[in-house]
Amino acid sequence: LVFGFSLSSLKWLLPSLGALYVFKNIEKNKWVGMLIPIVSMMLFILHPVGRKAFYYSLLWLIPIGLSLFDNKNLLSKSIISTFQAHAIGSVIFIYSFSTQPLFWIALIPIALTERVIFSLGIGISYFILSKAKALALAIDNALFSSKQEMLINYVHHK
Repeated sequence: LVFGFSLSSLKWLLPSLGALYVFKNIEKNKWVGMLIPIVSMMLFILHPVGRKAFYYSLLWLIPIGLSLFDNKNLLSKSIISTFQAHAIGSVIFIYSFSTQPLFWIALIPIALTERVIFSLGIGISYFILSKAKALALAIDNALFSSKQEMLINYVHHK
């Protein structure tokens, strides 16, 4: 146990870290958005249960396609990122718990719905936070420049 976390609890943080890394770097390198889904598909299909429900892993073709053709706009980056987390989390889950192929097959429409909702949440949150950051910087610049002018006037008038 280090800082209250065990190594086994760290595995549940990996999907979010993967998604964050991809969101930040997808515009620079399209392969960033393709590597995790490709490796995840292979690992999922290598698992005995995953082999019988292999079409669940076809969900991860979505971020691969978007990475190839449209990785620059906010909605695409959000979809790519959330599917990274989904791929990593699904592989961790299938290797950590005993499941049946029907479990994964039944999850397909749920996973699609969930990813759409998460993508919209990521996109909206990013948009709002980037606008708030721009506003805070504008206010800070306005305050700083007026303070700077007051200081210059004070020094020159002494």
